Amino acid sequence: MLLSYSLISRLYYILLIIVAVFLPSFRLVTSYAIAGLIILWFIEADFRRKYLRILQSPERKYLILGAGFYILFLVGLIHTSNMDQGLENLQVKLPLLVFPLVLSTMDKDYLSKKRIHHILIAFSVSTILISLYSVLRSAFRYFEDGDASSFFYSEISYLNHTSYYSIFEVFSICVLLYFLVQDFEKMKLLAKSGMLFLIAFMMLFTVLLSSKAGIISLFGVFMIAAIWVLLEYKNWKASALLFFAPLISILFLLSVLDGAGNRFVAATNDLNRSEEIQPAEETRSTAARMLIWEDGIELFAESPVFGYGTGDAKDELLEQYIENNHKHLHEGQLNAHNTFLETSLAIGVLGLLMLILILMLPLFLAFRDHYFLMMAFIFILSLNFMVESMLKRQDGVVFFAFMMSLLVFGWKRLSLEKD
Repeated sequence: MLLSYSLISRLYYILLIIVAVFLPSFRLVTSYAIAGLIILWFIEADFRRKYLRILQSPERKYLILGAGFYILFLVGLIHTSNMDQGLENLQVKLPLLVFPLVLSTMDKDYLSKKRIHHILIAFSVSTILISLYSVLRSAFRYFEDGDASSFFYSEISYLNHTSYYSIFEVFSICVLLYFLVQDFEKMKLLAKSGMLFLIAFMMLFTVLLSSKAGIISLFGVFMIAAIWVLLEYKNWKASALLFFAPLISILFLLSVLDGAGNRFVAATNDLNRSEEIQPAEETRSTAARMLIWEDGIELFAESPVFGYGTGDAKDELLEQYIENNHKHLHEGQLNAHNTFLETSLAIGVLGLLMLILILMLPLFLAFRDHYFLMMAFIFILSLNFMVESMLKRQDGVVFFAFMMSLLVFGWKRLSLEKD
């Protein structure tokens, strides 16, 4: 080992903190931190011991399954004609290999429960600060032109796409709920009030982002939190409060904030008219997504086993739009807007099954262990995977690979060990 044990431990911790802090905002810094993790992993060496760590832990074996998912995309290059696009996809998806490999082979003492808490807190604080900045920025714009739309959808999401940022918001709420529930009896009134205020602020910001999947995720995580409190702490009153108070609050916000509520009304209308959508209409509508999914499923049915290759899936989908006379979708260069479908088109049914296994296996085990953070994380990811191609962008790939690996690494400490 070229570096001392304590120095390697500290460097891993610092690099993971950097990833957590800059994940919601500055991709370049995140990329440098990931590169640092790769370099440190090789400098640490001791590969035999790393291999033995994987064999000794069921959770670590599961992480290697996640790394195998990346290998399938690598194999998908074999029958790819658009090699430039294929290599670009592999570069974007590299965190799917890096985080599982690093964390599955890491000494368990490198990341104590306290350090894992620090990483989760760093991510949440970063998300909160960016949310606050975004609200202030929209307020200044509103005072300049008087346009209330400055507070809604893409206008308030300054550094990221609304769908991705709503995911960061909702998971950060989960982190705050985790600490609030676990330490409620020990917390002083001021700390409890501060936590509740932050949760309320982030709920409001999520509604202002107006991502339909994000708002549905918000409903879902509070329901999961209510179930967790009931199963783990047998507290009926707290469970009911966790379910009904947020439900009423979110419905109230949707009713008074037209910019957010109208998107749900439009989505409901779109569900009844997907076949009537005109080429000139908005390609972000729910109806447009339904046409994309129909074209994608039709395309997948023609090559279900191997798919179309890591670099050819989108090209084939664009051709399918033309063939089915959906020119507005082609002009918009729209991807599958569904991670499961996108994966199927690229690497076939085996990739689809592996992705489902990566999500469903920890969800089942998390329910068994009453592991709230994992249950909420998988729910948020699964829901958003259904409406966005999250593994086509660095934001989605890093969040998925980083948080999944961290939560699996800290499984026993975050779910079974009690303070």
